[in-house]
Amino acid sequence: MGRMFPMAVLIAGLALAGCATRSAAPGPSASPSPADLPPDWVQSEAMWQALAAGDAQPRSAQWLLTSPDRASHLDGRQTSNLRLPIFRSATDVYVVVLQGHFRPQEGQVASASSLYVVLSRRHSYLAHGSTSANIDLAGLGRLHSYVPRLPVQAGVWGHTMSAGGLFPGPCPIADVKVAVWKGDDVAATGKPLMKVRSDADGFFSLDLAPGVYSLKLADSDHGYPTTETVTVEAGKPVAAGVYGTMK
Repeated sequence: MGRMFPMAVLIAGLALAGCATRSAAPGPSASPSPADLPPDWVQSEAMWQALAAGDAQPRSAQWLLTSPDRASHLDGRQTSNLRLPIFRSATDVYVVVLQGHFRPQEGQVASASSLYVVLSRRHSYLAHGSTSANIDLAGLGRLHSYVPRLPVQAGVWGHTMSAGGLFPGPCPIADVKVAVWKGDDVAATGKPLMKVRSDADGFFSLDLAPGVYSLKLADSDHGYPTTETVTVEAGKPVAAGVYGTMK
C-alpha cells in the first residue's frame, strides 16, 4: 500500500483545507473563489497525503500561508523542527489541515480525525502529522476553506520524490520515468510491465487491473531507487510513493 513518510525523515512534510456552502433553494453548490484555493500543486500534495493515510475523500480542508515559527506550534513532533535556525529567515510556508478519517500513524493507537501538512514554496515537505484531537489554528493567521477533491477515482496515484541528503524533504521529482512490474518483486528486476513518466509536480496515475504491483524509479539520477509495492483493488484508488534515496 502507499505509505505516509516515516517520522525519521530529515524534516518531512504535510498539507490542506475545506468546507461547502448551501443555499436555501435547490441549485448547484457555490464554488470557492480562486483566492480561497491554494495552488494546484499544494492541493495535490495534501490529497496525496490524505489518500496515503487512508481517506480518499476528506470532509473539509483549511489552509493558509504563514511563518515557519507559527507553523511550529501545530500539534506534532516534527513541527518543532520548524523552530531551528535554518528556518528563521525562511519565507512563508503552506499549512493545510484536512478533516476526515485517517489511519493511525507511528505511536498512535486510534484513527485520527485531523491530518496536517506543512510545505515549503520550494515544493518540499517540512512537517506532517495527524491527531484525534482538535487542532488549534487560531494563532496561525487568516484561514481559507474549501472541499478537497481527489483527482483520480481508481488505480494507482503515484508520486515521485527524493528523500534524505542534506536538505529538508522529501522533495517531489518532476518529469521522471517509473518502471512498473507485476507482482511483489522487491528487487524489481527484469523487463518491466510498463513505464510511466511523472508530471511537472511529480505525480502520475496508472489504470491497472486488480493485483499486486512493484514500482521503482527507472534511473538513479535522483538517488538510489527503492521499490514500492502496492495492491490495486477494483474501483479504488491507492497512493504510491516512489522514492530515490539520497546518501
